[in-house]
Amino acid sequence: MAAVICGSLAFDTIMTFEGRFADQILPDQLHILNVSFLVPTLRRDFGGCAGNIAYSLNALGGTALPMATLGSDGASYLDDQYRMLFKLANGSLPDKKYFRVGSAFYLDSQVRFHVKKQFEFYVGVNNLLNTQPPRVITGLPGSVTGTETAAGTYDPIGRRFYSGVRLKF
Repeated sequence: MAAVICGSLAFDTIMTFEGRFADQILPDQLHILNVSFLVPTLRRDFGGCAGNIAYSLNALGGTALPMATLGSDGASYLDDQYRMLFKLANGSLPDKKYFRVGSAFYLDSQVRFHVKKQFEFYVGVNNLLNTQPPRVITGLPGSVTGTETAAGTYDPIGRRFYSGVRLKF
């Protein structure tokens, strides 16, 4: 039986301190505690609450289904190494396309006309080429319900025209 693991997926930054904290802190000066430690090694591992629990459950022979949020480094997190943890019910791996969001090129254009110093007229078009955004399945991190894309990054509306005037008094 599979378990759905809710939480976050993140990179854990692990620092190694080769000493004892007790040797660095003076008991009679705790009221003015100010310390810094030399950390000779630093490594980045897969982590986050859902990631750590899912990894441990899979290592114990269970089946974990992480349902998690990702940050801006999510694409690098879900590379081939981590993808191995997401086996489907038939034992196969999900297609890579579900772990990547493609790029999109948008061309916006605007023309401005100044009439004297008080008037400025402008016309323009956003998404001139009517580029369709990459699809992000609704319910996944970054997806806005109903747009099926990361609406904060990509244009879910399509080409649109606008015009306006500015008046300076």
